[in-house]
Amino acid sequence: MKTLTVSLPGRSYDILIDRGLLARAGALCRAALPRAERIFLVTDDHVAPLYLDRVRAGLTAAGFRTEALVLPAGEETKCPARLAQLWEAMMEFGLTRTDAVAALGGGVVGDLAGFAAATILRGVDFVQIPTTLLAQVDSSVGGKV
Repeated sequence: MKTLTVSLPGRSYDILIDRGLLARAGALCRAALPRAERIFLVTDDHVAPLYLDRVRAGLTAAGFRTEALVLPAGEETKCPARLAQLWEAMMEFGLTRTDAVAALGGGVVGDLAGFAAATILRGVDFVQIPTTLLAQVDSSVGGKV
């Protein structure tokens, strides 16, 4: 596995590159989030049928309780109404400050889930699980979210 570290002023994060990372998502999240009990997954209706069950099974095997919100695919999903929907679902799930949000998908999902994670409960940990090439090299890298 190749690990790239992005160093930003006051914080840094790792980017993991390897085949089969979806199958290892649970173990990798457990190593990065040892105190978390819950992970709230955000994905869209194009990605969910392809990858959600596999990622969720790995997270559950690693001891996480999970909940997922499947949003409509597309740029129009980035809107205040969807953000409020995310916040409500996260609170209903019982998300706490030691828990995390994971974005499973492309840039729209990553942007919306990242903003929700940064603003709920004064901020919770956030994991990007990009599923498109553009998200892998652009929207999930750089520190914007």
